[in-house]
Amino acid sequence: MSEEESQQGAGTPGAEQAPAETPAAEPTSPQAPPKLNLDDLPEFRKWKSLTDRRLAESERKAAEAAAAAEQARTQLTEAQLRDAEPEQQITFYQSEMARLKAEQAREREAQETRNRYSERASQLLTSLGIDANHPELDWSGDPGPEGYATLAESAAKVARQQAATAAAQADKKEKEMARATQQTENQGAARVSVATGSGGKQDLQAEYDKRARALRGKGNVESALVQLKKEFRQKGLVI
Repeated sequence: MSEEESQQGAGTPGAEQAPAETPAAEPTSPQAPPKLNLDDLPEFRKWKSLTDRRLAESERKAAEAAAAAEQARTQLTEAQLRDAEPEQQITFYQSEMARLKAEQAREREAQETRNRYSERASQLLTSLGIDANHPELDWSGDPGPEGYATLAESAAKVARQQAATAAAQADKKEKEMARATQQTENQGAARVSVATGSGGKQDLQAEYDKRARALRGKGNVESALVQLKKEFRQKGLVI
């Protein structure tokens, strides 16, 4: 051990060691929630699968009814067209083409609606910072206006609950920081008490007088005295 280390280890006889201050943890800034891909989430896939099954069953029944009606219509049309004029036949087939195009357009619109509301659901949960697997989210509706409204209502409820939880955590953190600040102040007061006890005040006064005399005759004495007084007041000396 070096001579300097030996002197530091010995310290001043009779002086109490002030407790070490614990640095306060720096607050961490919140991170923006990552964008969700609902197709990666089991709850969304389950919801979408259920909706697809319902839609498929409805389409199957509609297709069966349409097929039966189409067969009857075809038989009737064939009977009618056998004796129809060429112009009438052309008009009929043009009408049929228009009907088929209209049905295809309706199906495309329905699919676009499902895709649009699925994307809106993803954006909603991302903006609120809610995990799509949250057990209180309601995925029971279809991916359309009504289903989206049901999901949005449950998401708003979850968001309120999360906001209340965050507020409670912030209040708890604030109280912890206040306790840490009070503890630091108490530790400082303990150090001042050690420095000013059992003749310490006389020693501080003597040191202050000595340093104040040393400032005389130097430039900017008033500013230096103000700083010196501030230093010794912090040490507990009444000036």
